Amino acid sequence: MQSRFQGLINKSFVDEHGNRLVQVKHGERIVKVFIARSDADLDDALRLDNRYFTGPQEITFDELKTLRQFGDVMLVRHEVTGEVLGVTQILYRSIPTQEVRMHEAFSYGTAGRGVGQILYKAQEVLAREAGKHRIRCTVRVENTETIRAQFKAGYRIVAYDPTRYGPLETGGGRLIMEKDLINETYPFLPTQLAEQVRAGAVQQVDSLEQLATLLDERPDQLGVHVYNRDENVIETHRVIQAIMEANYVGIGVLQAGEVEYRVVDQTRKLLVFQRIDLPPRADRLAFPIHVHNEYDRLREVIVSYTPENAQIKAKYAINDVARRNVNNIDPIAFKDEYNLFVGTLVANDVRVVHTNALGADGKSAIFTRDPAYAVGDTLVIGRLAQKQRHYESDAIRQISAASRMLELDDEPDAVTEGGDIIFIGERRLAVGVGQRTTMAGVEKLRKTFPDYSFIAVPHDDLHLDVRFTMLGPKKCLADVTRLPDDFLDLLREDGFTIVEADPEEQVSLGCNVVCIAADRVIAARENRVTNQRLREHGVDVVEVSMPNIVKWGGGPRCMTCPIHRGG
Repeated sequence: MQSRFQGLINKSFVDEHGNRLVQVKHGERIVKVFIARSDADLDDALRLDNRYFTGPQEITFDELKTLRQFGDVMLVRHEVTGEVLGVTQILYRSIPTQEVRMHEAFSYGTAGRGVGQILYKAQEVLAREAGKHRIRCTVRVENTETIRAQFKAGYRIVAYDPTRYGPLETGGGRLIMEKDLINETYPFLPTQLAEQVRAGAVQQVDSLEQLATLLDERPDQLGVHVYNRDENVIETHRVIQAIMEANYVGIGVLQAGEVEYRVVDQTRKLLVFQRIDLPPRADRLAFPIHVHNEYDRLREVIVSYTPENAQIKAKYAINDVARRNVNNIDPIAFKDEYNLFVGTLVANDVRVVHTNALGADGKSAIFTRDPAYAVGDTLVIGRLAQKQRHYESDAIRQISAASRMLELDDEPDAVTEGGDIIFIGERRLAVGVGQRTTMAGVEKLRKTFPDYSFIAVPHDDLHLDVRFTMLGPKKCLADVTRLPDDFLDLLREDGFTIVEADPEEQVSLGCNVVCIAADRVIAARENRVTNQRLREHGVDVVEVSMPNIVKWGGGPRCMTCPIHRGG
């Protein structure tokens, strides 16, 4: 496995000249961020920083030297001219003007245009390498562009300090934002959040008097209008302070055009808070449950929220592949890969529905195929083999509460996981019996759905879909070296075309493709031989690079729970 996926992409290193750099992947580019070594580097950083920060936030050369001593100063330079495009500072230890707690890094400041997300990634790389559990920063309430950029980078508002840079009345108040590097947090999805606002789910408040009344009812979400101006609106600051003291967390900021049909003031934004004791809101299904095969046009699918902290702990590893990649997951690249995968679904007109299951401390909830699966017009909540994953089933229940749902989790030995459940014909399904699904689970399916035929397929892997998937009517992709002969004979006798996957790509989930239509699949780009064989058999392969996702032990099919096919 290690030979197929070589280490981390986002990392620090020392070049042949002794320069320390941070390598960051941003889109399709690999960007090198320089870590300041010399006074000349600090001079360059200071010139740019002071163009963006003035007054109480203006930094001196001596302060930069202190920051370099107790942390790092980083610069993004133009590849040709060497011009400084962006600069940021990060602290690992306290200095006289800034406390830094144990296991915490502090983002002292970021300046520049068009490179903010690159610098945030570089900060995250260094904080993780330093063994930190979180990164904190301060932001002006009125600086909505930076607040939104920080939300996008995985930060959330966790506190408010009214006198961080002087009295509140003279503009000293600051939001405290935090990026958790261990546990998953509230997702920032502007489109979904705007829908909640328009549906009236977010109680909007602009005065302390309004807020006092609302807090008696403890609403799930609150919204406060803020303005991207130099003006310091004291009442707004006091409202935000009161909300934070009432145990809310800031989860997003929306542009005027996202929540208002008629935009009067472009500087007006809506800062949204949610009760800290509540999980993120789960999406709701828009289509009825309807899955009668593996290849009709995919209309709606359940996925997870994008993970910020994809890391594997040995005790939570789901299979041998994951166990062999403990400490070999790049969480920054993982996030980008997952966003690209979900974006590919959306680009192919698939409606995505998010569960509110969040991973924590080395767990992940991205493999939504396993907790539930559709059989015809019924969504089945099966019994997951690992108790540590049962919270994922609870999240599926919330999404599907208004749909036709059947729970088959009442018998401890009757385990059925969606990765083992595969339609191979009209009312005919192959059910893998391996490391998860049991024969007792197969028998339970047979008793529950007497009008369907369930064919047990023994294997010794995590799920059947890492060795076998459907592509279209009587057409499948299979690793024929790892499937029972009697199952392969059954398929051939039934007239199936079997596209043979490359056995060398089994470890990187070559078979684990998901159909978005007949003869059209999403596949991991890394499985080049298998993907070429698919194309030679008339299959349109939409490739998405996902080397870090595959290290977790799953692929495209694992990350999707189809709800509606056809139409």
